[in-house]
Amino acid sequence: MTVGVSLKRVVQTGTGSTAAFNFNAPVLDDDELAVFTYNTSTAAQSLQTKGGSGTYDYTVSINSSTKFATIT
Repeated sequence: MTVGVSLKRVVQTGTGSTAAFNFNAPVLDDDELAVFTYNTSTAAQSLQTKGGSGTYDYTVSINSSTKFATIT
């Protein structure tokens, strides 16, 4: 039996005050997501920490009916 893997990627631009981003693809568990920030002036990409206390760390909520996620 073969299990398929499908990677989804969503790129969204923040404004410096944007608080929530939608991930409109099914997510079964918030550990399936990796959130990165990208600084356009330095071209630096950084993996963020879920539930951390840093500036860009994030939380995830998953809609129980659609399984789509909101990253805050």
